[in-house]
Amino acid sequence: MTFQVPRMEVIDSIGRTVNVTFSVKRGASSPIETSKALPLQIEQQRIVLGPPSINGDYSIVTFSHPDLKPGYNNIRMRWAGPVTRDTAIQSIVANGIQSIAVPAAWAAESKGHTVLINVAIGSITGDRYLFSQVLRVKIP
Repeated sequence: MTFQVPRMEVIDSIGRTVNVTFSVKRGASSPIETSKALPLQIEQQRIVLGPPSINGDYSIVTFSHPDLKPGYNNIRMRWAGPVTRDTAIQSIVANGIQSIAVPAAWAAESKGHTVLINVAIGSITGDRYLFSQVLRVKIP
């Protein structure tokens, strides 16, 4: 059997071991049967990046880390709601912090849903991207 694990769940588990199970129901009146847990170790990255934050009107996502440097790092945000959206790659403009505008249409189409938000940090030298943990927020 082959199972696909959602990308954002893998990203949110970077550097940890998670237990993966699956469940089946053989018929309408049958009980749900759950498999044994399979421990899945997700590879670490060189630094741990916490989740971004979002302001009260869901229009600005902010990410901070002391190693973010203007002229060297770039950032891209992923917004995974009813539709998965990615911003364009943006250059870091301030030491340690970056604010990213959330298009109003993204927030509007996500009303009533939980959105998973994370960022990918790259560099002008082409280093491997580093991924933040995931912020999960319900858009009212």
